[in-house]
Amino acid sequence: MKHIYISSCDEMGGILHYTLSDGKLEFKQKTDLDRPMYMVIDKRKAYIALRETDKSSHFGAVVTADIDENGRLCNLSEPVSSRGVVPCHLCVNNGTVYTVNYLSGNIVKLPDRVVTHSGHGSNPKRQEAPHTHFVTVAADGYILCCDLGLDTVFTYDRELNPISSAKVFDGHGARHLEFSEDGRFCYCVNEMGNTVTTFGYSKGVLTLKDTVEILPGFTYQSTAAAIRRVENSIFVSNRGADCVSRLAILCDGTLKPIENTPCGGVSPRDIFAVDGRLFCANELTDDVTVIDISGETPILSEERISVKHPLCICMAEI
Repeated sequence: MKHIYISSCDEMGGILHYTLSDGKLEFKQKTDLDRPMYMVIDKRKAYIALRETDKSSHFGAVVTADIDENGRLCNLSEPVSSRGVVPCHLCVNNGTVYTVNYLSGNIVKLPDRVVTHSGHGSNPKRQEAPHTHFVTVAADGYILCCDLGLDTVFTYDRELNPISSAKVFDGHGARHLEFSEDGRFCYCVNEMGNTVTTFGYSKGVLTLKDTVEILPGFTYQSTAAAIRRVENSIFVSNRGADCVSRLAILCDGTLKPIENTPCGGVSPRDIFAVDGRLFCANELTDDVTVIDISGETPILSEERISVKHPLCICMAEI
């Protein structure tokens, strides 16, 4: 059975649990939590970043929950400080949790190994300081972190000792990463540039290969958000343009933009693909919409789930 979890980043929000069977979603449970920003699942355990749990420092926290045989979240832990302001992403490696705090510009190996970036980018409004936005574990065990404020992807070892760094174009704002199936290429979606940068990847080192526009000709302000790979395609959510872009992965690992599909809502954040469908979390219209990606061309379906300020979508299969 597939279990879908959606984070509702609201004071009365939490984690909404659905089952997915024969293409139909059925609501099962709500776990009350204050403003969950992101959630990942590892070995039948959920790890959830909460926006703010300490009113004096404004630090957020990470909580964990077991996932029982019915997919329900249970045995919620006590919060562990994120050691920074606005924890917006996290990842898990063999039980070790890494998180990034956007406004503090740091990356943290919980509970207390903190590395804070320094400097600024070329955009005085958005890049006045470091803004760490994403952290992941590569297949070879290195830790990669996107800093939107510095236009840079940093690589660390498991103890957060620096290994290397690679820049995207100035002012483009490195936000999230995705890897090719074989791990030889890494794709960085750049929030402010509305671009995706292709890097070659080997042993913790990123090598710039190419950067492509994902909204050519779009004249209004838009900011890219999430990036996901589905087989030989890359999908990117775009806020402002309110669409999902599809890019084909070419033989040399670079990308070719194919088309943009309306998301059916406003300000799409996370996207998540399962069973030929792409779930899209639309933050400002309080809903999750579904795009059918099973055919040659993505098509927005009529399916819609009401969720207050949805930010993150993930899945467990039990």
